[in-house]
Amino acid sequence: MYVWALYILLFVGAKEQNRDVTKRKSEAQAIQVMRDGGLEPQVPYISNSVPWLSKCLLCGSDASPSLKSVQNRSVSRKGCRFCAPNAPIAAEKAVEVMMRASLEPLEPFSGSVSKWKCRCLKCESIVYPTYGSIKSGQIVVADPTF
Repeated sequence: MYVWALYILLFVGAKEQNRDVTKRKSEAQAIQVMRDGGLEPQVPYISNSVPWLSKCLLCGSDASPSLKSVQNRSVSRKGCRFCAPNAPIAAEKAVEVMMRASLEPLEPFSGSVSKWKCRCLKCESIVYPTYGSIKSGQIVVADPTF
């Protein structure tokens, strides 16, 4: 079993390297593509299909996209998967955003488009904004009829 797995890894790896030889960019070109995509490579370039450890220039988090995936993005898309417009949101980050907007969450975070029961820290009213509306800068107004 071990020998077979080793053979597969070596065979697939050799085949992948041969396929990339014709499309291989110089390291300088590859680094420029990554920087244009909002990422700073942290290790030497290997191949365009191998995950490349990088640091996001937007949020500072570690990312490992392949050069191929960065090349295939739209021009306006920069940074890591956490910086993407449709990125998953950590509950802790969502709470921080709400607290900066003077809103205290009263229930667990369930998503960016779901109404989230909060207490306004300015007027003590109960409000139901969405994370997305607060993140985009909308002001919450207490609705006494809700």
